[in-house]
Amino acid sequence: MFSLPRRAFSLVLLLVAALLLPVWLVSSWTTSLVTDTDAYVEAVAPLADEPEVQDAVASRVSGALQQAIEDQLPVLSGSAVDKAVDRVTQSVVESEDFPGLWSAANRSVHAGLSEAITDDVPPDVITLDLTPVLDQVVAVLVRRDVLPRIARNRAPEVEVEVARPDRLDRVHDVYVVVEQMDRWLPWILVALVVAAVVITTKRLRALLVAGVLGLLGTGLLAIFLASARPTVLDAVNAASGGSQFLEPTWDALLDSLWRSTAITAVICLAAVLVLGLVSLVLRRR
Repeated sequence: MFSLPRRAFSLVLLLVAALLLPVWLVSSWTTSLVTDTDAYVEAVAPLADEPEVQDAVASRVSGALQQAIEDQLPVLSGSAVDKAVDRVTQSVVESEDFPGLWSAANRSVHAGLSEAITDDVPPDVITLDLTPVLDQVVAVLVRRDVLPRIARNRAPEVEVEVARPDRLDRVHDVYVVVEQMDRWLPWILVALVVAAVVITTKRLRALLVAGVLGLLGTGLLAIFLASARPTVLDAVNAASGGSQFLEPTWDALLDSLWRSTAITAVICLAAVLVLGLVSLVLRRR
């Protein structure tokens, strides 16, 4: 008599769980992204080998150094020196030393971002410090007698704004909510699935439906990640002040969420196949 209402309520619980699954995946990824510096650096480290990033760094560094030469050493300012600066800068960003400099700069960025987002304190401007790259360029130019030794002491700082303080306050408020979601959603998901299985008389079928709905939930997340990319990039760009490194960095960081989504989808698919096979075997008995 009560089997139909129970099945209906069980399905409702599973639907809620399926909708919450992608929310949990995103909140878990966000929390890890904010708190795990090693994972962040590991994700962005390969960008040091990307020509797009190398060219962006070279443009920033050579432009700053050429401007400094024009302001402080005008006698050396000219096309020949500018070309030498461009060549040496490009060689430095393509050298084996650059990945280490890139990782160190991003480690410092993440430490500042993590502190600003997780702590309820007024944040400072977060910048990507490319000065060590410029220092290497100056050192090479001095060794080649393109610049005098005094240039080592007059090298400018090269910093790229990553996040604005006024925007970080809002990000902190959002992160507080996301952190709580990451903490409680796994337990809620488990509770929903267990309750859905317990209250129905068709428990094997309920588990099978849970797997199918979980697969659909990860599929919806994948569609969202692909279709909402331009909108999300615009939002991140507004919060960070924008930079040439935004798009490749975002894509590199998003790789881990894609992996989590794919792994979850594979687990759900495997559960569906196994439970479907078990159900088929039981029916034939």
